[in-house]
Amino acid sequence: MIRHFISAFIMITAIFTTSCKTSQGDTKVTEAIPATKIVAAKHGGNTSVTMLAPIIIYKTHGDYRNLVPVTLNADGTGIISYPAPGDVGRNGRYSTPVEIDDGYLWDRRGISANSAFTDYTYEQYAALQSAPSTDELMSHIKYHNPFSEMYVVEGMRNPTVEQLDSIIKNGFKNCRTIIKNSKKIK
Repeated sequence: MIRHFISAFIMITAIFTTSCKTSQGDTKVTEAIPATKIVAAKHGGNTSVTMLAPIIIYKTHGDYRNLVPVTLNADGTGIISYPAPGDVGRNGRYSTPVEIDDGYLWDRRGISANSAFTDYTYEQYAALQSAPSTDELMSHIKYHNPFSEMYVVEGMRNPTVEQLDSIIKNGFKNCRTIIKNSKKIK
C-alpha cells in the first residue's frame, strides 16, 4: 500500500515539477520546487509516511504579503493549484508569509517559481463561500512575475525565524536557489 502511495506521489510531483524562464531571459530559475517531500520512517514493524512541505524563503518586487497566491502552469496561461477559502485561515489567523531578515519572507502557503498573486487579500478570500473558478481566479491575478529571489532551505524541518535569519546572513548556504536576481516584468 505504501509503495503504491509513494509511486503515485512521485508521478504527481513529476507532473507539477517544471522550470521556466521568461522570454526576456532575465529570470534565473534553476528548477522548480516539488510541492512536498516524502519522509518514510519505520516504527517497530510499521512504516509511517509523512509529507513535508519545503521551507521556502523569498523576496518579491513589491509588498504582496497579504495577497493570496495561486500556482500557474509553466507558460502562465492557466491555474494548476489554488487554495480553498478555508485553507488560507480564519478569524484573523491567516497563512500569510512570515517576515524575516533583510526583506525576505518565509512561505506558509506553498508557493513555487510558477506562483502568481491575486488581488484577493487573505481576509477577503477566507470569507468566500466557495473557491472561485479557475477562470475567475485568472481574472484576479494581479502580479504574474512577483519574485526577485527564491530559495529552498535544505535539511530543516521546523526552523525558527532566528535560524532563517542566520541562513540569510550566511548567504543561503545549504539552500537551493530557485530564482536569483529577477527583474520585474510588466
